[in-house]
Amino acid sequence: VHQDKSCVMILLVTGSHHAWAAESELRRVADFEKTHNAIYLPRMIQPSPYVLNRSLQLADACLLIGNQTTQATFPPEFQTKLRRIPVTGSPTTHVKAYGRRSGGYLFFSSPRCVLKGLDLVLDSFIRHSERKLHVVGDFRSEPDFFAAYPDLPRRDNIVFHGFLQPSSARLAEIVDACDAFVFPSCSEGMSTSCITCLQLGLFPIVTEHACIDLPERCGIWIADYTEAAVSSALD
Repeated sequence: VHQDKSCVMILLVTGSHHAWAAESELRRVADFEKTHNAIYLPRMIQPSPYVLNRSLQLADACLLIGNQTTQATFPPEFQTKLRRIPVTGSPTTHVKAYGRRSGGYLFFSSPRCVLKGLDLVLDSFIRHSERKLHVVGDFRSEPDFFAAYPDLPRRDNIVFHGFLQPSSARLAEIVDACDAFVFPSCSEGMSTSCITCLQLGLFPIVTEHACIDLPERCGIWIADYTEAAVSSALD
């Protein structure tokens, strides 16, 4: 606002439109609380709607990390300003060797458990104890989420590994024990964790709003934000 009028202003946007993302998370939180009779604090910290919309108005162009699905979450008046750019995965040199099927599944994510759909994944694997799930990520900041799962430590088919560097030997071992990754997120810009899993050689089982583009028949789409939809995609 205080720059010379000739200054070209470019806004970098790294996720779905803030209002759309907040509403999406709140819908998922409501579902989680109803399903588990629990209380969960939404994790998305939103800037002032005025500030972000004003920034979109003032910008001469907006670089959006995301795909067409991400872009569609923005109001029509900003569509012509948006220029989509892809995001890379995390640095890693390991690629899964497909000598035989391993039978495991990976959930690899940053925090915000309900927005990312970890509850749907856990509910599915609790129901299907014959399936093996590896969970990688630092979720220590969400004790209210795990309060809804008091018996998780007794689940032999669900293993939490905590935070791991994508280039670590331990993550490489976990990847080799898995065939696919599952990621039912309800709002992303373009998921870095998904792209990292693709680089590692895992088959994608994702929702549309993971916001990654997949070639035809090179992935399975999770149709809805329910445990039944996740289980159906895993089937």
